[in-house]
Formats: sequence, structure tokens, C-alpha cells
Amino acid sequence: MTLKTEIKNYNQFNYYKSLCQTEDYRKAVFRGLTNINAKEWWNEKHTNIHWSDSTWNTHNGCQKISPGCDNCYADSQTGPNSRTGFGTGDKPLIFGKGRVSAKGTNGTQSWEVIQGRKKMAESNWKKPLTRNNRAAKNQSIALSFSNSMGDWLEDNPYVNELRPRLWDIIRKTPYIHWQLCTKRANRIEECLPPDWNDYENGYPNVWLGVSVESKPWAFRANKYLSNIRAAVRFVSFEPALEPIHDALDYTNIDWVIVGGESGTNRRPFDMNWAKLMQKECEANNVTFFFKQEGAHYSGRNPFLDGEKHYNFPVPRLSAPKQINKENNNEI
Repeated sequence: MTLKTEIKNYNQFNYYKSLCQTEDYRKAVFRGLTNINAKEWWNEKHTNIHWSDSTWNTHNGCQKISPGCDNCYADSQTGPNSRTGFGTGDKPLIFGKGRVSAKGTNGTQSWEVIQGRKKMAESNWKKPLTRNNRAAKNQSIALSFSNSMGDWLEDNPYVNELRPRLWDIIRKTPYIHWQLCTKRANRIEECLPPDWNDYENGYPNVWLGVSVESKPWAFRANKYLSNIRAAVRFVSFEPALEPIHDALDYTNIDWVIVGGESGTNRRPFDMNWAKLMQKECEANNVTFFFKQEGAHYSGRNPFLDGEKHYNFPVPRLSAPKQINKENNNEI
């Protein structure tokens, strides 16, 4: 790395640390939370995942690890029966344990699979920067769910290689608040960037979440997520497969999203599961978001007792700590 590059990175990093503590930035946070998935200035299609403004992926593909994965929409959109057709012809599968690497073209479209995961074009890595600049111009933040087509914590060689680049993008996009959700909660702490705990509550623009579809998987939140500092800690109870309201420890949870499964093979969803969760959230001062009843298309039937509950938490402040570099202790 050249001295010029080191100076540039240092300046960007210190800009990120100082900007996120200003009053104007805090106003941008509040402003951006008032119109999630409905920003007139967004200038592109909002995601169908209504608890975010957009999605963004470092890669496509994953290994299924629990019942919530059974009818994975990402798999159905990329697999042998999909438009992209990975797993047919010379295209290797990108969902599963496979580690095949290959590349080719479909007409004018090129593709590449590395270690069983689809590589994204370099133009994809520029999108967050463009979105960040657009949000900053409008003095607002925007929410971005990453990854919607895989798991950012999967222990795959290629995914592991991409993760430092993701953290670099996150530091360069303070006006994007990143919603990082995983089913691999046991890997959260080891995969955080080295300077995560230099902040009171981790990176100011990162919301950490876990997916909990049924009671056996509540440990993802109770054992792992709840013990990690974060601006927001959230639980995605979707696809909801059974009531989990009495299995969660709400002590350090800020936000719970509830949603029935979508798709043609969707499993049954009982609206009482959502009502029970809503009651527990209210009792524990946790923000409650109801996404949908079980439906063929995502986002349909978003009403609980005739009302929408599109509620968002306010991220806690996360100022940089003062670090004594000689003995690496907090001052």
C-alpha cells in the first residue's frame, strides 16, 4: 500500500468517525426513518422487503442450515428452474455445499461462480456509494439489507474473502444504515471488523440481526446477538413456523420483525403468533414490525387487526471510545 493510499484511507476513516457524531447526521437518521421504503428521491425501485429501502449483495448463493431455509426464495430465484438457471448445463449450483468454480456467458451476459458462490459484477460494488451520495444530498439515511441472496457470515472461502470488502464499503457509506441479518449467529463476533469495539455500540450505521423461525433457534438471539454491542439488534421472525414469543430473551433486543412465509409452498401461519409477539414486544419496550401474513407474494396482507405496524427502532448513538494505544485499554 502506498503512502498516498494510506493517507486517503485514514482521512476517510476519520471522516466516518466524526461525521456520525454530529447533530446534522443525527437529524438525517431521524429523517430517513420516517419514510422507509417510500423515499420520493430514491430514484430506483424500492425492495419488496418492506422493512428496508433496498437490498445489496456481496455475492449470490448459500448453504441451507435450518428449517427456515427450506423454501428459500433466493434459491428458487437462481436455481435450475429459474430464469438464471444455476445448476443446469455448464452453470454450477450456487446453493449447497458445492465449491465448484466456473465462468461463461449467456448471450451477452457473462457470469462467474467462485467456490460455489456467484460473483457480482464490479458495477455492483459502486451501487452503495451512489446510494450513499444520494441520501447525503437529501440529508437522510437509507436502510440497506445485506445479503438478501445469501448469508454474509457463511463460512465459505469466497464469502470470507469478500467480508473485509463489505466492511470497507460500510465505512465509506455512513448515510446507508446496513441491516446485516444471519442464521449463523455463532460467527458474528469473530467476523466483526477489528475496530468494532472501538465504538460504544459498534459501527454507528450497522444494525445486527438474526433470523429465528422457531423455538429451537432462539439461541441465535439469546446466546449470541444479545451480548454484542450494536446500534440496533434485531430478530427476524420469518418465515414464522411456530410461536416464539415465550422463547426469546428481550433484554437486549431493539426490534422484532414478524412475517409468514411467502411462495407457493408456504407453510401455515397463525396470526395469533404475531399478536402474542406484539404483546411481548410492548411489554418489553421492543419495537414491533409486522411484515405480512403468509401469502403467495411477499408483502401481501400486511395488516394485524386491521392496522399496519411498520415500526422502526431509533439506532442508539455509538461514539468512538478513547483508546490508550500503549496498553490497548479504554480511557
